[in-house]
Parts: sequence; structure tokens; C-alpha cells
Amino acid sequence: MFLSAVIPAYLERENLKELTPRLIKTLDGLGLEYEILYAIEGDDGSREFLDNLSHPRIRYLYNPKRLGITKSLLVGFANVLPRADLILTMDADLNHQPEEIPNLMKCLHEKNADSTIGSRYIRGGRVLGMPAWKLLLSRAMNIFINVFSGIKTADKTSGFRIYKKDALKHIAGNIRAKNFEFFPESILVAHKAGFTFAETPINFIFRVHGESKMGKAQTILGYLKMFWRKLI
Repeated sequence: MFLSAVIPAYLERENLKELTPRLIKTLDGLGLEYEILYAIEGDDGSREFLDNLSHPRIRYLYNPKRLGITKSLLVGFANVLPRADLILTMDADLNHQPEEIPNLMKCLHEKNADSTIGSRYIRGGRVLGMPAWKLLLSRAMNIFINVFSGIKTADKTSGFRIYKKDALKHIAGNIRAKNFEFFPESILVAHKAGFTFAETPINFIFRVHGESKMGKAQTILGYLKMFWRKLI
């Protein structure tokens, strides 16, 4: 079993300094082969940090300009090692705790799902320090999608996930999202094709270093476009 962790990182050097050793320690403990593939954007010293780290399981892709979360992910997916069986996605800003990856792996196998989602909104999940507008938007999007789609996944906007290769290949080939609406739209795309999702609780802890890249107007517009394409 081989796992590829694909992690977009736009101006996240300070967070990468903490995330990377924690991620390596966690993935080492899983007892499987893995790689960490960062999609680095912008010039803030992130590449220099990774070059100096010189870890054999870490690679990075680089673009000097911001591509947006969807394109960053798709570029990353296209560059994972061919032998990858599972693909992990998570935030680079420590919203997601790498120590919880084993819980996602356990859920994936126990539920025999095609993807598992780290959920803030099921029993045992917590949200700490998240701005009110982001929490409200995330909650509202999940409620609306549940009503219109009938898919009862509680946290469709979470980016902390593990996908099996076939499910991710289908999503990557059929997604039309541009930004953060990638996450709910990917569930709609996969569900329509018969792929399954399971959820496990996580602790979502809002970033300490740097600024969020999730713009309010852009994100809302992206969700509205997704609703129009997929649900109306």
C-alpha cells in the first residue's frame, strides 16, 4: 500500500516548518510506503526550507503565482507517483492535525469506503478559533447541499480526506470547480458515479501563522456557481 499526501501551500513557510516533521512522524507510524507532495506557490522561503530539509519522501511542485486550490490539487494529483493507491489531502496551515490521519485510514478500511472525510460536524468533531463567517458559510453550504442532493455527509466542505485511486481519478476528470467549492463538488461528482464516502471526527484548529487564503466573496460565488451546475 502506497499513500501520496498532496498538500497545496501558498505562502505557508512558517506552518510548513511545524507541519512537516509532524506529518513525517505520523506517516512513518502507519507502516506503509508514502510520499509528501507539496504544491508550493509564491516566494516566501518554502522551497528553501524543503530543500534544506532534503527528506527522501518529500517532493514539491512550484508555481510563482497563485493557481487557486482546485488547480493546485489537480496539478498535484497528476504528479503523484504511479504506484499510489491512496491520496491524502489536507491543509498546509495546521487547520488539520496530522496525528489524526490514522483515524481517517481506520475509517476508510472499516467502512470499506472509496474516500473518508475528516469531519468537524459529527459527534466527536470540534472547531476551535474559526471566524464566525467561515463557520456559518460552511454550515450553510452543508445544509443546502444536503437538502438539494439528498447526500447526508455532514462535512462536505472539509478538505481533510483520503481517497482511493479510482475515486480520485474520476473526480479529477470531471470536476469543474475553480476554488474551495472543489470539496463539496467532488462529493457530488463521486456520488453520481457510485463512489462512497465515510466520515470520522476531527479537531479543526484555526491557523496561528499567516493569513487565510479563502476570500469571502470569491468563495460564495464559487459555491453559487456549483449549485447552478450540479443542483438546479
